[in-house]
Parts: sequence; structure tokens; C-alpha cells
Amino acid sequence: MFKKREKLFVPMRKCYFITFLTLILLSCKEKQSTTAPVLSANQTKPEVKIITVEPALATAWVDQLRVRSLPKFDSRVLRELSEGDTLFYLNEKTLEKTKLTLRDRTFNQPWLKVRLDNGQEGWVYGGGIRFPQNEK
Repeated sequence: MFKKREKLFVPMRKCYFITFLTLILLSCKEKQSTTAPVLSANQTKPEVKIITVEPALATAWVDQLRVRSLPKFDSRVLRELSEGDTLFYLNEKTLEKTKLTLRDRTFNQPWLKVRLDNGQEGWVYGGGIRFPQNEK
């Protein structure tokens, strides 16, 4: 009777061992990467909403603020602004900031792309302009 029981135990051990190995192999399976869904021929593209940002009104707060062709001090001067002149910030700026002292205040600002009242576009130092809507 003991031998019969031992014969049953050996196949059960093998079955457990095979099950254990299968579980380990399945858990080591490489995960699938998530990619954007591919549209079939009868599907339409998702609707995209485009938002345009209006240029922001800005004012020069220093005299002789130079509008330049490129965002750097040695580029060509397109126009020189007086204190109170208005311009439009085109929501574009340099990543790098430049340190400059204006009216005894030190600024560390980027260059901002602007449009003048005559439609000409150029770059001004960010520390030289103010945004009236932010000062309320």
C-alpha cells in the first residue's frame, strides 16, 4: 500500500514542478509597448482644436529701447522706442536669459519677439517692456 502511494506522489511532484516553471516563464515575458492606435480606412482622425493666442499689448518703460533684428545686442537696430511706446509681444522668447541693468535695476530676462505699430517684427530685451494688463 505504501508503494502505491509513493508512485502517485512522484507524478504530482512533476506536475507541480512543470506548473511552477510555466508560471516563471510567463512572468518573464516581455511586456508589449504601448503605441498610438492605428486608424483603419473607415475611421476618421480625431478632432483637433487649434488655439491661437493673440499678441499681448506691451509698453516700453525705458527710453531708447532698441528693437533688433535678432535677439542679441550686436544685431542690427530696427527702431529705437521711447518710454510709453506700445508694441505687441508675439508669444515667442529666447530660452537663454541675459543679465542687464536698466534704471539702476538688474534684470535677468529673455529676449522677446515683438511687432511694432508699422507691422515690423523684431526682438527687444524683456526687462525693457511692461505688460499693462498684468499691472492691474
